[in-house]
Amino acid sequence: MVSRLSGASLALVGNTTARMHELAAADRVLRMPIPLSRRISFVSLRGGSGTSSTAAYVASIYARRRSGMVLGVDAAPGEAGLTWHAGVPDGAVQRPSGARLTARRATDAIDGLPRTRAGLYTLDLGAEPGAGRSGTVPPGAAAWQEQLPPIARFFDVVTADWGARSWRLDLAAVAAASHVVCLVSRADRHALEDAAAVVPALLGHEDRPRVVLAAVDVGRTGGRAAPLLARRLDVPVCAVPYDAARAATRPASSTALATRTRIAYTALATTLLREAQR
Repeated sequence: MVSRLSGASLALVGNTTARMHELAAADRVLRMPIPLSRRISFVSLRGGSGTSSTAAYVASIYARRRSGMVLGVDAAPGEAGLTWHAGVPDGAVQRPSGARLTARRATDAIDGLPRTRAGLYTLDLGAEPGAGRSGTVPPGAAAWQEQLPPIARFFDVVTADWGARSWRLDLAAVAAASHVVCLVSRADRHALEDAAAVVPALLGHEDRPRVVLAAVDVGRTGGRAAPLLARRLDVPVCAVPYDAARAATRPASSTALATRTRIAYTALATTLLREAQR
């Protein structure tokens, strides 16, 4: 019995030490200098996969860990997009700004943009004049092309939540706007197969974005399909456990999430930044 308990204790210490090394390595990646601004987009083929919450949490990780500015762009339909999940303070209103359209310095780029407690600057494309967000019609690529080019270079990382998009039309616009496309899918087999089917098209787009597949276990199936799919695809596949805190009526802070969820989001954020550097 003593020998078994001793062996179990050593195994636990070994696992803990390995995890600490992984987290330390992830922290180095998240904080590493970036020579050029990188654009990372989150998109899904259908709603209910946790795209907005995933985009908001990853953007907040970058904002906390990096010394440079990080921007979270909400281009998703509906009210609970990236800005909501990121926890934009109550009463904070995005002001229209001519300075942003002709930005020459960082203070111009952030003029009128709300900032979260994590330090994330947020830009809601649906709140911009003329952008238009009605019903299920999300802001289009035109709003992105007008608002982002003048200011993107002032941010280390621009993280965009595009919500659910049609693979026939909208994914091309997302690919053109991104260095990395994070395709968010439910972790069940059928949803993952649908997501995997569009990976070659994204990789073959003329702008050549990198692609990462995030499998969110919304249905609590155990995410068994994700590891199997990872062996078939030539892109990274990151599993994210389901966390009930993300379904709350108010934005969930990082402290409300389970430890394994926070670790999974850190791993996803690290993978995306590595891909962005390639």
